[in-house]
Amino acid sequence: MEKKDSGSRFLTALKVRWKNLLRRQVALASLALMVVVTVAGLFYLATDWTNLYHPPSEEYIWPEPEEPFLPAQPASEEEANTPAEAKTSPKPAAQPVKKEATQVRPAKVEPVREVGTAEPGPEPEEPLQPVLAPGQAFPDLVRPVMAEVSSPFGWRKHPVFGDWRFHPGVDLAAPVGTEVRAVLAGTVAEVKDDAVLGKVVVIDHGEKRRSIYGHLERVDVQVGQAVEKGETIGTVGQTGLAEEPHLHLELRLDKEAVDPVPYLPGVVEDRQNEVNAQP
Repeated sequence: MEKKDSGSRFLTALKVRWKNLLRRQVALASLALMVVVTVAGLFYLATDWTNLYHPPSEEYIWPEPEEPFLPAQPASEEEANTPAEAKTSPKPAAQPVKKEATQVRPAKVEPVREVGTAEPGPEPEEPLQPVLAPGQAFPDLVRPVMAEVSSPFGWRKHPVFGDWRFHPGVDLAAPVGTEVRAVLAGTVAEVKDDAVLGKVVVIDHGEKRRSIYGHLERVDVQVGQAVEKGETIGTVGQTGLAEEPHLHLELRLDKEAVDPVPYLPGVVEDRQNEVNAQP
């Protein structure tokens, strides 16, 4: 036990001596650094580094500039044409100027460009046509079928898919084989089979107006054929995605869907009669 105590005491004394020695070394190093910094500062203050001394026997060559010096440009043509003697001659003393009433100079007014003088831009590929109002675009329509509206224009819950979708036209419930008539005179633009609307006929009425007829059973017209208002173009069917036979009618004005109900004769009256007949 005594041996262990003496060994631990020896180690403790050795650690204490080592720490004291390390502290002394750090103190001496700090003192030496302070002395070096002080001497260097005094040397810098005692020396003028801006004007270096060059012995007369030695020639000091200034370095060449990175960019060559260019002569100053004259301010105006008169100054450029003035001889050097005239430039160096002393200028006459300025004479006193009589004070006169100050004149207000009118502001510089830029000339107004006449209307229509600007250069026109490139001509459009297709001639521009004014877009009509819906009431002017679809006047005096003919009802394509004498039937009631089974599905209105606008947002609705789709009868097949069961989700809410925008309905760009109206559905007119009619039995299969009912004749479908053109609402306005025009030219058949398309006859096609659509995955949703089935057999479709598109009629172009000019002035960016079109009517679309979907879910047809039979098509009696062809592309490019001119049709009159009220002429039969096919029959009602159940083609495409349809739970029951009906005619899908769309009106397009400049590619925008328009609700056909306000422009179909008798449809508004039929709806009002249905509302009045309800108990």
